[in-house]
Formats: sequence, C-alpha cells, structure tokens
Amino acid sequence: MRNVVEQGIGQLKCHFNILHAHSDFEEQQHNILQEVPPLPAAQ
Repeated sequence: MRNVVEQGIGQLKCHFNILHAHSDFEEQQHNILQEVPPLPAAQ
C-alpha cells in the first residue's frame, strides 16, 4: 500500500513539474535571449 502512495506522489510531482516548466517557458526564453550576446552584423 505504501508503494502505491509513493507512486501517486511521484506522479503528482511529475505533473506539477511539467505545468511549472510550461508556465515558466516564456520567462526562461526571455532570460536566455537577454543573456545571449548580440550576433555581429554580417558584412
């Protein structure tokens, strides 16, 4: 019985992590774009 409970908690954590990552995706993308130095202009 204990194993089933731990499995359920693991699944909940997995779903929460997926939702959390999805909601933060745009913010992370914005931060990454800010951190990347601008490409040198092609000549």
